[in-house]
Amino acid sequence: MLGGETPGPASPLTRHHLRAIDGMHKLTRGLQPHMPTPAEGADWHFATQLVQARAVAAGVEWLRSRERCGGAIIWQLNDCWPAISWSAIDVAGIEKPLWHALRHSFAPRLATVQPIAPGPTHDPTGRKGLAFTLVNDTAAEWAPTVDVLRIGLDGRELARTRLEVSCQAGALVTLPLDQAVASPTDPHAELLIVDADGVRTTWAYRTDRTLTAPQPVLEVTDTFADGVLHLTVTARTVTRDICVFPDRLATPLGVPPQTLMVDTSMVTLLPGESHTFHIASRADETLRHTPIPSSFIRLAVRSASDLTQ
Repeated sequence: MLGGETPGPASPLTRHHLRAIDGMHKLTRGLQPHMPTPAEGADWHFATQLVQARAVAAGVEWLRSRERCGGAIIWQLNDCWPAISWSAIDVAGIEKPLWHALRHSFAPRLATVQPIAPGPTHDPTGRKGLAFTLVNDTAAEWAPTVDVLRIGLDGRELARTRLEVSCQAGALVTLPLDQAVASPTDPHAELLIVDADGVRTTWAYRTDRTLTAPQPVLEVTDTFADGVLHLTVTARTVTRDICVFPDRLATPLGVPPQTLMVDTSMVTLLPGESHTFHIASRADETLRHTPIPSSFIRLAVRSASDLTQ
């Protein structure tokens, strides 16, 4: 919050703190190809953060998958005042979705899907199909089990294959993906899912605003153990980029918002799958066991699918 205002296009203080020339116009222009532009402040804020996280992660993974360039320098880590910016951590010290996306993109072992010849924003796959790249920055060989799945947004499995691939220490290896598996029948209604050693990578053939995604259906249960709040999210529909905002649970937990942190974010689930998010105190304080009202859960657990309905 900025002086009682909800951050967003209608907030004068948001505009004041956004120091870039034509900053609000640039944010709206950046959203439009990817998401319907939300009018409500919280949704608008989430949409801009989600597009930011995906954009920076896509750039990092593209560079790491190149033979002649293996890294990137990120601008920027944190903010010095309340602002809409490129930072991964806000002025209060709370991690944005970008922070979690970068943990995945900069992991010592990275599995990434990349276009062989990138297409435009509305068709990023391009005309030559997709490739799968392993990047291994560790000192040991990596030979993960890699499952490639093309799935309909309605949950139907459309194609699947398993790759046998190994990557030497300090190296990368790229394999073109079989067109029978990776080429969509309806690009507006399908996703490509790659699981390697328990880490999931998702490729969308079209931007969210043109996908025919169903209304997301999630079930969330909360438990406490060892002073940590565990939120288990179970998907009943294909649900992309589930994010948990722990600061929105501060009121029922009776702690300052900036003291809470979550271990993961940007999680994509298929129907019937579950993921548990662990919310803890930065100061290693024990979170007291207290019922979490469903209204707070709905505010804290968001997904990309929420923004396109």
